[in-house]
Amino acid sequence: VGPGAGLIPLVRRLFLAPGADDDRVSGLMTLGRWAYVADVGAEKVQRRVVHRGIMGTAAIFVLVGYAAILWSHLAGPKKKFLGYSFDSHTFADWRRVLHSFFGHACVLLVLAQGFMGAYKLKALKTGERKYPFHGKLGKGIMVAGAVAV
Repeated sequence: VGPGAGLIPLVRRLFLAPGADDDRVSGLMTLGRWAYVADVGAEKVQRRVVHRGIMGTAAIFVLVGYAAILWSHLAGPKKKFLGYSFDSHTFADWRRVLHSFFGHACVLLVLAQGFMGAYKLKALKTGERKYPFHGKLGKGIMVAGAVAV
């Protein structure tokens, strides 16, 4: 038992329980979208700050969850990646493979969306408009995430 040994069960409980990460991320992303579009009397600048905080938290959950899944699949007794078993040299059922590919695509899209959002916010501070598709892509990521699950 070394330092951080108690962390492993906690990470498993938080991120590897079936649906745990999905529920947290989808809830945060929905809340982040509402924080930006809801007419609550706040200025757009304030709504952007809240939106960025919530979506950034959701992105961190995605990355930690992805790391936990990778860790369990590659460091575990049965080494698997993208639905392929390195032990038996076979692919899993087509639904599992599709789930894996959709999941990886969603993680990449979340990363891209996060960088685009940061650059968009930086540009808006100087009055420049960038990435006008950022909102539509965000909605698409939420739909793709639901399909992946």
